[in-house]
This record gives sequence, C-alpha cells and structure tokens, in this order.
Amino acid sequence: KKKAEAGGDGNDEMAGFTKVPVTMEQLKAAGKPIQVPIIASKVDKWNRYPDQPIGSAYVQLADDGETIQAFNVTCPHIGCAVEYRSPEGETKAEYFCPCHNSAFELDGEKKNKIPPRGLDSLEVKVAKNENGEEEIWVEYKEFRATLAEKVPV
Repeated sequence: KKKAEAGGDGNDEMAGFTKVPVTMEQLKAAGKPIQVPIIASKVDKWNRYPDQPIGSAYVQLADDGETIQAFNVTCPHIGCAVEYRSPEGETKAEYFCPCHNSAFELDGEKKNKIPPRGLDSLEVKVAKNENGEEEIWVEYKEFRATLAEKVPV
C-alpha cells in the first residue's frame, strides 16, 4: 500500500507526489511565493524514517492568478538555497542566490549568465480530499547542479 507522501490512498495518479502545507486561498492572500517544507519518508537499505524533511520548494500562483507553480529552492549553479526577494522601490520581485549573486525571474527564468539554467520547476497537482477541500501536491525532485540540462539525481 502506498504511503501518504506518495498519494497514500493508493491513488496511482498521486504516486510520487507530496502534499504541501499551503492552500490556494493562502497563495492568493499572500500574493507572493510561499516556501514550504517537503516532508516524506527517508529510506535507506535497511531503515525507513517516516515524516522527515527532505527538501523545500517555493509554491506560487502564476501571472494568470490560477495556475500553481512550484520550484525547487536549490540554485542550479552550485546548489545554494535561493531566497525570494520582495520588491523595493523600482526593483521587481525575484529569486536570489546569495552565493554568486545569481537572480531568477518569478517564472524561474535566469536573469543573468551565472546559473547554467533557470530554477528547477516541479510538477504540481491539485486534488480534493475526503472533505472536498483542495490540496496542493508537488512532485519533489533534486537535480544536478552546474549542468545546462535538468538532470534528476
């Protein structure tokens, strides 16, 4: 039987996806990306550790105000964590990597030549729970840094 972090009701459509602790209403109210922890089971050869933090993602609404986007917080340059920076004065909101001053548009596209590619997007699904409430699920993956192509680890 599949576990909760992988669509725990046995629904193959949600296999590999993790429910994130944010709602569409929260995204609309925030008006900016929300960083969420990715909680799932860690498994090695002999042990299973349920409900462990395995990463983090930014979840946000696209410009259309309805489409949900998610990005891995890891910079594709050398693997540092990117930060969301709010607009101040004339500057636009962006994702910023403090390690080498890399910057990314809110759609994940790189703003300069430092990173080899844009932020790594993650697949998102919205599903209703047993109470009819919408839940946001993200297929969390890690990708190799320093490469122009998006290669899963």
